[in-house]
Parts: sequence; structure tokens; C-alpha cells
Amino acid sequence: MGDVLVIIGIIFVVLASIAWLFTLILAIYTGEYQRIQKRYDELKRNKKYGREQWWARNFGTTGKSPGITDP
Repeated sequence: MGDVLVIIGIIFVVLASIAWLFTLILAIYTGEYQRIQKRYDELKRNKKYGREQWWARNFGTTGKSPGITDP
């Protein structure tokens, strides 16, 4: 019984790896990967990759005062 579970686990890992590679290839082909990399480099260069900026980008506020958006 244990051998069967190991084989099923190996098959699952292999299929997950293939799916991950397919997703990566699709992202590179569509240009999404380059867009994400450009955004990351831009944030890193400007040193804006803090929790407050992440919150503002995703929720529209700085988290200090809910409901008030930054310009």
C-alpha cells in the first residue's frame, strides 16, 4: 500500500511540475513575465516595496486612515 502512495505522489509532483513549466512558458510567450519583472525592478529601484505601498496599491489607502485615498 505504501508503494502505491509513493508512486501516486511522484506522479502528482511530476504533473504539477509540468503544469508550472507550462504556465511559465505561457507567461513568457504572452509578455506577462516581462511586465511583472519590469514592475518589480521599478519598485526595487524606487525602494517602494514596503508594506504601506503594497497596501496602497492593492486597497487604495495607506492603511493609516481607512477610506481616505492617496492622490
